Amino acid sequence: MRHGARIQEAVLRAILHAGWAGAFGASLLAFALAFGFSGDAEIGAQRDTLAEERARLLRPARPAAGATSDPRSRIDRYYAVFPVRAALPARLDRLHAVAEAQGIEIESAAYDTADVPDTPLERISLTLPVRGDFTRVYAWLAEALREIPELTLEALSVKRAAADSTEVEGEARFVLFVRSDR
Repeated sequence: MRHGARIQEAVLRAILHAGWAGAFGASLLAFALAFGFSGDAEIGAQRDTLAEERARLLRPARPAAGATSDPRSRIDRYYAVFPVRAALPARLDRLHAVAEAQGIEIESAAYDTADVPDTPLERISLTLPVRGDFTRVYAWLAEALREIPELTLEALSVKRAAADSTEVEGEARFVLFVRSDR
C-alpha cells in the first residue's frame, strides 16, 4: 500500500471513530482552511497594492515645469507669496469686516511693526479687544485665519461675566506678515 493511501485510511478511521462530533470538527477545520486561503489571496492583493503605492510615494517628485532647484529662487518664490505692505489696509479691513459679519465688537486696535531680521518681511502685531458671543468669537477667528493666510493668532484671552453667560470679553493678539517696501 502506498504511503498516501495509508494516511487517507488513517484519517477516515479517525473520523469514523470520533463519530458525528469528529465529522463536524473535521468539516469546520476544512472550512477554516478554505476560508483562510481565500482571505490570504485578498490580503496578498492588498499587500501588493500597498507596495506599489509605497514605491510611488518614495519616488522623488519631479519638479514642476519651469521650476528650478536653485535655493535663491525657491526663497524668492516663498517671500513672493506674502502681500506687500501697501496691501496692509485691505487686510485689516477684511479682518474687521469678518468680525462685523460675525457680530463681534472691536472697539479699538493697537498696532506695532517690526522688521524680521534677514528677511524682506515686516511683522505687524495687532492687539484687538473683542466682545461678543463665545461661539461667534471662535467662528470669527477661524474665518479670519482661513481668509488671510499670512495672519497668525498669537494669543487669545477671554472672560465671562457669569458662568452661564455666552457673552465674552477678551483680547485677540494677531501677527500679520507683509513684505516691506525696502
